Amino acid sequence: MVISSSRHVGTLEAIMVFATCLRGEAPFEIALRDLCVALGAEAGLLSRRGAGKMTSQIAFQSARPASSLQRLTRAFCDNVVPTDPFRMKCGASFLLSRIGPPDDGNAHVLDEWRRASGTRDILVIFLEIERSHVDRLELHFRAPLEGERLTMLDDVGATLSRVYRQRRPGVIVDALTCRRGLRPDAAFTEDPPVLSEDNRYGLTRSEFRICYLVSRGRSYKALPEELGVSPHTVRGHLRNIYQKLEVSDFFELSHRLISIEERQTSHVSLLGAA
Repeated sequence: MVISSSRHVGTLEAIMVFATCLRGEAPFEIALRDLCVALGAEAGLLSRRGAGKMTSQIAFQSARPASSLQRLTRAFCDNVVPTDPFRMKCGASFLLSRIGPPDDGNAHVLDEWRRASGTRDILVIFLEIERSHVDRLELHFRAPLEGERLTMLDDVGATLSRVYRQRRPGVIVDALTCRRGLRPDAAFTEDPPVLSEDNRYGLTRSEFRICYLVSRGRSYKALPEELGVSPHTVRGHLRNIYQKLEVSDFFELSHRLISIEERQTSHVSLLGAA
């Protein structure tokens, strides 16, 4: 990485802290915080996705001091880059403003998040790609990325990936386990798909159909007309769905359902739901 400004110097220092934390010498949250500050991001998050067709796991999150960004509590990398992550290359970077919004239901999730948080752009970096998992870093920005700052971000992905792959064995697994409060052997437990033939969550036929429509990008307001029922009836179904899936609101439900895994399993017959 070419160092030509104080911002580049700060980025290099943050990468050195990143390497130190990956050796297990400091909490990983420190590395994430310093990267956010050096790169001018409001928030950052590291997620690990297992090889199974399940939801991504959130590893860490941090935000700059006094950040006004709504708290980042879930990964958006699958929404920004809605393709098979196992086919990507280590160090590859994707900036939402460059690749443009996806043309499917993922655009709805991203629009909702950007309105709620004030996020202007999202950078996704593929840190490591193995047969068992994919680790990605995402950074959220409230200011447009341009000029020297944009050039710097083009270089940083490959550097972070090289540093990340030289980490101490087990450091990410240990940190994931500690962060989620799980046993070591349970650190990679993943939620089963909602739209599967076995209907593990016990959804009724109407609830299953609502989930299917949401997975296809339907908005909250579009559901009554699509289903031919009243808004009151839809609200009742959604309350039951939130409880069964243990999500808090329509935004969280949309994020979970509009994913590669759910869209791959949602070909099942709607009549198969209980």
